[in-house]
Amino acid sequence: MSFTPLFALSPRPHRTLLPSTSSRKQHIRFTYDLLHVCLQRGDLVRARRAWSILVKCSEIDWRTLWAVGLALIPGRDETEGRRATREHVNYLKRVRLQIPHLQETLLKETILVLIDLGEYQEALDELDLYIVTMPFDQNPVLHLYAGMLWLFTAQPRAGTLSDSTPEELAESGSLNTSNWNASRVAASKRHFRRAIALDPGNEFASGWLDWLGYDIAEIHPVASGLGAMDDEDEEEGESKEEHLIALPIKMDIDPSDDDDEDMARPNKRLRGYAK
Repeated sequence: MSFTPLFALSPRPHRTLLPSTSSRKQHIRFTYDLLHVCLQRGDLVRARRAWSILVKCSEIDWRTLWAVGLALIPGRDETEGRRATREHVNYLKRVRLQIPHLQETLLKETILVLIDLGEYQEALDELDLYIVTMPFDQNPVLHLYAGMLWLFTAQPRAGTLSDSTPEELAESGSLNTSNWNASRVAASKRHFRRAIALDPGNEFASGWLDWLGYDIAEIHPVASGLGAMDDEDEEEGESKEEHLIALPIKMDIDPSDDDDEDMARPNKRLRGYAK
C-alpha cells in the first residue's frame, strides 16, 4: 500500500525517513501525520501518545520538534483570554538549556508566554538577564520587547496605556508620561533607540520614540572627542590655578636662622665620652 506523508519531517543527520524504504519509516511518518491531525482537532490525549512514540525513535531528533511539544501542553480556557500556563514557561526554559543554537528564538517565546500570563515584571527580569550578553544584545526584536515592557511597567496603574485619550494623542502626537516612573521611561527609550540602531527600518520602535518625545540630551548632544577633552583640561587647569598661593620670587634667607636650628637639635655623643 502506497503512503504519501501529509507533513514534512526532517530526520537526524545521515538518516532518511522515506516511507518507501522500509515499513518502520512508513509507520513513523504515519504516526507523525496522526500527531498533527490530533493537534488540529484538539485531541491532546492521542497527540501525546503519538508524541511519546516518536521521541523514542532513533531516526528523529526531538529537539527539532520543540514547537510541537509546546503545543501538547494543555492551556487554559480560551474564554479567559489567555492560554499560557506556568508549565509552558518551565518547558521553554528546559528546552532552552538543551538547544543552544536556538537561544534567541526560545527566549522570545518565553517572553511572549510570560506576557500572556500577565507576568510583565518577570518577563522584564528574564530579558534583562540575557539582553546584556551576546548574541542577545544584537537582536532588535528583544530590545523592542524590553522597551515595551519597561514602558508598560512605568505606568502608575496597571492595565492603562496612558492618561491621554486617543483624541489627545492624535492632536499632540505624544504620550502624557508626567506621572510615570521617569527612570523606566528613560530605559524604554534606550531600548527603542538600540532597536533602531540595529534595524534602521524598524518603524514600530521609531513610532514609540515619536510618541514618547525626545530628551533634551538627545536634541543637544554633549560635546565629545578631542575638543571636549581640551575644554575639560582647560577648566581643570583654571580651577587649579585658583587654589594656588602666590609666592615671592626672591626670598631673603637669614643664615642665623640655620645656626639657631642647629643649636636647638640634640647632639648625639659617643659612649664613654665625658665633657
